[in-house]
Amino acid sequence: MQQELFPLPNLNFKILRPNIKVIPENLLVPVFCGDIQLFDFLEKIGITGLKPEEFDILIIIFHLYFTDRKEDGFLYFNTDDILLFRGVKRNKALADGHCGYKKTVRERIDALLKHLAGFKIFTVVDYKDFNYVLYLHDEFTQNIDGSCLLSQKLLTLNPHSKGWHKSIGIHLSLSVACKKATDREIMPKKDFARKMYITIQVKKLLKLVSLGSLFPFQIRNRFEDVMDELCKMGIIKKWCYKNIDEEMLNSKNWLFFWKLLSVKIGF
Repeated sequence: MQQELFPLPNLNFKILRPNIKVIPENLLVPVFCGDIQLFDFLEKIGITGLKPEEFDILIIIFHLYFTDRKEDGFLYFNTDDILLFRGVKRNKALADGHCGYKKTVRERIDALLKHLAGFKIFTVVDYKDFNYVLYLHDEFTQNIDGSCLLSQKLLTLNPHSKGWHKSIGIHLSLSVACKKATDREIMPKKDFARKMYITIQVKKLLKLVSLGSLFPFQIRNRFEDVMDELCKMGIIKKWCYKNIDEEMLNSKNWLFFWKLLSVKIGF
């Protein structure tokens, strides 16, 4: 295709400026056929191990697919749009007095986008100076059956110090959003107003995070601390283990049995 078919934004500006003017409180995230949420759909087609920042970018791309896709079917955005969605503050003083992001910050987002493109989720059809034109592959768009809302504040969590909070919080939020979308269709309005609960196995949530070189007791402690902090943040309302047997967890293979436990989470 000829480049003139894809007029890239902001190319005449010395300082790159975002195309997105207002960042919403909630982002639109796809629900796939069979009421499957994004994490589960990626796992179903063999895409696992995404970094928290990469998942942020993927969520933003899908939001743009729902809200800012052009008539030609392509998405037009730049690194500054991604950074704004993720709540990264711009530098106050650049050489010409404008606000903006350092080149190294943009290069990091650029590297993450290129890594994501390797999963064949989307193709970048044009690029110049941190501006992108891309399209999502049919394997994804043809399976989209609707959308659900995700709080933008989850994207603003620091992926290094709050990586577990981000990954687990997003997964739980999307899971309950999909469940609410389904229940809204089959439940009377008065019943739908009741508290929502989901039950999920510990090992499934641990698959979302990097355990690194943590000792077994550190894994459990961090998991429980993260769940408690998600409550304080308002992402979830309460949580507890389902049918926990602390005596069993005193055995030599306690970590194996602990991972098999399920947690009940209220929203």
